Amino acid sequence: VMLVNGNEVDMVHFMVVGRAGHALGLGNELHQAIRVKSSAFNPQDLYSNRLGVNFFRVYGSRIQQNPTRISGYIYEYFNSPEVLNPPSFQPQFPTGPKW
Repeated sequence: VMLVNGNEVDMVHFMVVGRAGHALGLGNELHQAIRVKSSAFNPQDLYSNRLGVNFFRVYGSRIQQNPTRISGYIYEYFNSPEVLNPPSFQPQFPTGPKW
């Protein structure tokens, strides 16, 4: 999905890692790195993971209460100031895990 600010979100990463958490996303990226895949720690994937985890943290209870509204919640989230205008100290596209 292309956001109005020009950033792309990989919806598979957004939904799967978002629900499961950062540990799954990191595990997947490490697995790709071990297999020497060029997509390991792809900035778009990491960005999508981060957005997804935050989305489910913020909207998780609302989704549980009204799951048929999930597409509306995603639309609302993707158009929120925190997604469209992240703080300047927050990297838009993280480059990998911080050890």
